[in-house]
Amino acid sequence: MVLAYMNKQIKKAESHVRTPGKMRCAKFVSASADTVSLNEALIAKTKKLLGDKGYHTNLKNISDANIIAHYRSLWNVEQSFRVAKSDLASRPIFHRKETSIKAHMLICVMALCRVPLSLDTFVNGFETLVS
Repeated sequence: MVLAYMNKQIKKAESHVRTPGKMRCAKFVSASADTVSLNEALIAKTKKLLGDKGYHTNLKNISDANIIAHYRSLWNVEQSFRVAKSDLASRPIFHRKETSIKAHMLICVMALCRVPLSLDTFVNGFETLVS
């Protein structure tokens, strides 16, 4: 799928090179004042990196395994937001002042931190009730 999308981008770039009329931004096209050409170096680099995934962080004293583990645990946060949007039928909240925005974000983060504790309490309570 990724390769198919990249090939589509290359075909689009080739089309722009053949007919450079009203050219929008194309990923694999190099344009200067008088010429338009295909950026073969960028195509080769992209093909070389195709399918690889990289992580960039500004943290210094953390192992690669921890960075990847934290990134992979983001699904919990995404799942929580999906639940909040669908099951709770929540809607966007618009704040105008910086203090209101920060307070709202703090409440959201605190609620997300509380979810695992609530789940543990529920599961442990249910197991005791059943046994």
